[in-house]
Amino acid sequence: MTMELFTLVQCAKGKADRAVEARDLYQSSYFTVNRRWAEQSDRWAVLSAHHGLVDPDTVLDPYDRTLKNMDRTERLEWGEGVVNELRERDVAGYDGVVILGGKDYTNPLLHFSEDIPTRVFSPYQSVGGGMGKHMAWANANPPADITDPADLTPE
Repeated sequence: MTMELFTLVQCAKGKADRAVEARDLYQSSYFTVNRRWAEQSDRWAVLSAHHGLVDPDTVLDPYDRTLKNMDRTERLEWGEGVVNELRERDVAGYDGVVILGGKDYTNPLLHFSEDIPTRVFSPYQSVGGGMGKHMAWANANPPADITDPADLTPE
């Protein structure tokens, strides 16, 4: 039996040049692979450095903001805001929240993980390496194959 998952996908620097749904705003192979994985999960949202937690069908204008340019305090404030938004979306009904993103987007959320009312998984932290290794993991491990929490904590 597969796990019921709420997936969070890191935004990307490259963006469309006009307002579009969040699912189509971000233009990178990393976002595309993560979006494809997330679309196969039960529910998903985008982790936006500018907007926080964004539903995929929300129309957004392009923007130029990244967590990489924020100091630690700003990143933690962002993370706390996203965690508050997750609680408002009743994620307790899911077997877990899966974060698909790099450390700049993952660490601020993990800092507040005890405030998220379900298990939190960050498979890319376990995989290590860069975007190439992350995308390879996502391509090899679709949500339909995730039947145990250990599947989300690869070694």
